[in-house]
Amino acid sequence: MKDFVISGSVFHGGEMKKGTFSTLKGKFVDDSTPSNMEGTLISAPINFHTHLGDSFIGTEPEGDIEDIVGPGGFKIRALDEAKPSLIKSYIVKSVDFMRERGTAAFFDFRESGIKGLRLAPRLDGITGFFLTRPNTPQEIDPLIDRSAGFGMSAISDYDFSYLEGLSKAAHGEGKAVCTSFQREQEGEREASHCTGT
Repeated sequence: MKDFVISGSVFHGGEMKKGTFSTLKGKFVDDSTPSNMEGTLISAPINFHTHLGDSFIGTEPEGDIEDIVGPGGFKIRALDEAKPSLIKSYIVKSVDFMRERGTAAFFDFRESGIKGLRLAPRLDGITGFFLTRPNTPQEIDPLIDRSAGFGMSAISDYDFSYLEGLSKAAHGEGKAVCTSFQREQEGEREASHCTGT
């Protein structure tokens, strides 16, 4: 593997630093080391929360958050009514968009159970972690086998014991569980939370 030695500004250890950096060694090297190039080096970004299946929706929804993305809301109805081929074509376009702009990886919340996971495309040049959402208890085991875990909507949308069961199933397989919850007391309307083993 070729070593790219960059002289300039490098994002490393959580901050921008000036110096000469070896990509092969993963660290700063002596300034006397000849560099291949000059510039700025930052890690490729990771998109931690996508809903690629929504990409085909061209109409801006109206209403409150529950009417738009809650169970039976605008988004779920649009997903249920759309042809799978249309949804998949827009998922592919969105993945291409991220890859072409340097995104290294993404975490996608795949609604619609097994049907939604089947729309996940083959990936090249980008890493995807698909978090699924079972429609029925029977989908839990097949989904956890084929995905990175579960990505649920707001905690308030489900019985808590159901979410506990999903968490046990996912963590038992070394997979993640992600959901959102209200944090209005801290000045935030909504926050996401993921757990894993």
